[in-house]
Amino acid sequence: MARIETPPSPFQKNLSNVLFFAVIGIGSLSLVVLGWQQRAPMHPLTALCFILSALSLLLFNRIEASKLGMALGALVAAIPFFIRQMTPHTAFNFFLIGLALVILDRPTKRWYHPSEFLLLIVVSTSAFVLMGYVYNASSFTQAARFNISMPFNTALGFLIFCLAAFVVRPQHGLMRTLTGEGLGSVTIRRLLPVSIVLPLALSVLSLQGQKAGIYGTEFGTAIYTLSVVMIFALVIWFNAKLLNQMDLKRKLAEEKVMEAARVKSDFTSMVSHELRTPLTVIKESVAIVYDETAGPINVDQKDFLDTAKRNVDRLGRLINAVLDYQKLESQPVTFTMVEQDLNKIIAEIGQSFILPLKSKGLRVQFELKPDLPFLKFDTDKITQVLINLINNAMKFTEKGTITLTSELSGDNAVKVAVTDQGIGIKKEDLGKLFESFSQISTGTGRQTGGTGLGLAISKKIIEKHNGQMNVSSVFGQGTTFYFILPVKERRSKDNP
Repeated sequence: MARIETPPSPFQKNLSNVLFFAVIGIGSLSLVVLGWQQRAPMHPLTALCFILSALSLLLFNRIEASKLGMALGALVAAIPFFIRQMTPHTAFNFFLIGLALVILDRPTKRWYHPSEFLLLIVVSTSAFVLMGYVYNASSFTQAARFNISMPFNTALGFLIFCLAAFVVRPQHGLMRTLTGEGLGSVTIRRLLPVSIVLPLALSVLSLQGQKAGIYGTEFGTAIYTLSVVMIFALVIWFNAKLLNQMDLKRKLAEEKVMEAARVKSDFTSMVSHELRTPLTVIKESVAIVYDETAGPINVDQKDFLDTAKRNVDRLGRLINAVLDYQKLESQPVTFTMVEQDLNKIIAEIGQSFILPLKSKGLRVQFELKPDLPFLKFDTDKITQVLINLINNAMKFTEKGTITLTSELSGDNAVKVAVTDQGIGIKKEDLGKLFESFSQISTGTGRQTGGTGLGLAISKKIIEKHNGQMNVSSVFGQGTTFYFILPVKERRSKDNP
């Protein structure tokens, strides 16, 4: 299934930049210099592979140069095979690193990153060697079947490099979780350092106490275990307390947002209702004068009154649309659900638009699949949706045909579509269509009017029917608005 990766957050970018340049500048390159100066043993070929790997990561830090970074990664993977002067485990680690660099930006179909698994193998072997040095146990890395002896600075170089490789793509896999801004990421950032540093520090202290003869092996093990359990319990308790505080702040913020939305809804509803009364008076007064009930008027006066009448009607439609939307948004609306033939409703509404469409040079076409199963829906509400969609098609179509379609969608749903041959909708505007009070640019410089609530109301109505509404469009060719309604559940023999 396709997935779009979100770009790194500012926090992730800042963290990756700091760690990346620190790791590359202070870590790998410093180790290489030390090796050449014989202050710490490092084979020149090992140093060369570290330099190439570091350069590859530097290139990966610039997206446009990532292909060159992949080429250097392939070179790092190939060097151990053609120049056999490294120890087997060092050569194997560089092969894994080179392969990880080649596939760094190649996720699987499930969006796992195989490069991370390869790097984790390198981290594991390097950490195993470093633990042998930390505990001063020369036989630690030379146990039967696990002889992975490696110079200290080489193992440290691998560990630091792998950290840099993870950091260079903070939006991938492990680093995505570690550097995110959610509660899980906060928890990991607090627990991970403790879970790594604490056991190492306590085990070293325990081992040194045993070697100094302060206590025996059994007592040292008991003290080590008890210390780890107590400290981890305190850390977990502290983080749980912190998460509870963060969750409380989140709930308070959500309550404030909901309260603000409620106040806004109540205010809008109140203003709309208060406007209705004076608007009705104005409308009636204009109608009385327009119809010459109060006395004769001349042609110019009638033209002015006609303009006033149209705008009063438009304002009335706007108020009604706002009230309808507020009811659907914030109040339980009663739907009169009746099992009936949807094709009949579509045909009746389409027929009522024949004359308005003809006056605009348009025509309506029906492509209604016969023998559709009956659906259970609110006739008035679905009629409102269809009228909104056809009006919308008329508004943005200058010539051609508006097609009304019905068909089965799978086994348990019916799809209804209204297709026009109008100006179409730009791809970047599709996501705005169902937003309340949304008005998109037509690209023609012509104002289309409207409240910007018709599609939002229609979508709400369809969702109240447990259906879905969507749109497809090609700019310059036309648009199709469609909704899908579920078929009424069939009754079983046991439950008639």
